[in-house]
Parts: sequence; C-alpha cells; structure tokens
Amino acid sequence: MTDLREQWIRKICTGIATAVGHHALMDPARIVGDTSDLDPLRALLVLRIAVLDARGRSTAHITELLATHPVFADPKPDTDELTSLVKHVRRHVEHDGITGSVLLIGLGLRTATPESAYALLLDHWCRRRSRAATAAKVVRELTRHWGVEDSWTAEALEPRSLAPLEACSDTIWSRLKAEPDGRVGRAASLACSGEATRLESSG
Repeated sequence: MTDLREQWIRKICTGIATAVGHHALMDPARIVGDTSDLDPLRALLVLRIAVLDARGRSTAHITELLATHPVFADPKPDTDELTSLVKHVRRHVEHDGITGSVLLIGLGLRTATPESAYALLLDHWCRRRSRAATAAKVVRELTRHWGVEDSWTAEALEPRSLAPLEACSDTIWSRLKAEPDGRVGRAASLACSGEATRLESSG
C-alpha cells in the first residue's frame, strides 16, 4: 500500500508540474533540489500560489511571499518574474482548475479547491524532507515557507515513527491472557476478533 501511495503521489506531482510548467520559473534549472524532488517541489509551488489566490490574496502579496522562498535557485527571480508566475498559475487554475490536465484525470483530486491537494503533497514533502533535516527544521520550513500558520499544525505534519504502534500491536492479547476473570477475557477476546457480532446474530 505504501508503494502504491507513493506512485499515486508521484503521478499527481508530475501531472501538476507538467500541466502548469510552461513558465521560465518552473524550469527545473530554476528550482533547488535533487532530481527526484523537482516535480514535488514544482507541484507544491503551483499549489501554494493557487491556495493563496483562492484565499483572495493579491498578486503583490503572493509575490512578496515568494521572493524569500528558498525553492528558487540563484539568481533569485525578480519581482516581474514572480508576478508573471503568479498570473500564469492563476490563468491556468481559472481555465482548467487543478485537475484540468489529462495527466491528472482519474487520480481522485477534488476539482473545486486546491487546498486538499496542497495538504496531500505537503504531507508527502514532510516525509521526504524529514530524511535529510531535523524535525525542528522541518517545522520551521513549514511555517516560514509553506504557509502552515502555526507550529502546532506543523508539528502534526511531522512524520511519526510506526515503532510505537508495532510495540503495542499484541498488547491487548497479552492483557486478555492475564485477565483473572475468564468470562471477561473470553467476552473481550470475542469482541476483538469480531466473533461477538456473529454469535449475537446466530443466537
């Protein structure tokens, strides 16, 4: 399932980056990142602009936020280039929406708003970024550059290890075996295994 999810997200990133990528600032050479990170970063950038635009932020405001964004390689884009990019994304979204590209058909994105797609890709970015940066740095980047408005939300996006869940996976069965009242243990065991419903329907 994890591999299928990764493939699905890669298709979304490629679809968005390709569909809206016909702009000088969307050229991979203008984006900071490894080759495998370029489409996710380009897609996130497009969605960041689309989300801000959907919230009614002005072109000047969006341009100001982008001017300090580390996603752009040196030489950093000037105000005219950033303004052009914002207008380019706006035209595309107004005309086709986020899912207008044939590359995105059938991938399950909502057509009405870019927020859900942005949240999905931001979660994906967090997981990838956490492999190379500390949790504190990931949280700072989320709040400073990707529009996560508070540290609580940023910390919630921080990837968690599955080790605690693995450690607790058989705890319930261990406790049931140690239960001194056999009736309680048996009833709870049946409920956990789904047999209680079957017994009720047959009895």
